[in-house]
Amino acid sequence: SLAWNEELYPLVEASTGNQVQTGPVKSVVVSGLAKTTWFQRPEGEDIDILNISHCNDCNIYVTGHVRYCFIAGCHDCTIVLPAVSSVCTLQNCEKITIHCVA
Repeated sequence: SLAWNEELYPLVEASTGNQVQTGPVKSVVVSGLAKTTWFQRPEGEDIDILNISHCNDCNIYVTGHVRYCFIAGCHDCTIVLPAVSSVCTLQNCEKITIHCVA
């Protein structure tokens, strides 16, 4: 009988040895903000993917746990991420201040 590879060989994180969740992925997209302060409070669930893009002159605060963070095309912003567990990537940004704790 045929079976999916994910069923036979579940994904495992190398650093912790924990199995990766295969359910729905919670993502948050923050895009196109200008001269704004944006604050995201934790809703009881972790954020799997946080995408911040094309923001100008903003303060962005994310207080919940984030697994992956991608920041692209932002200019003159301050971004605070107190709990990123895997990767935070920065691309094509200028005058950015990032406070990120892994």
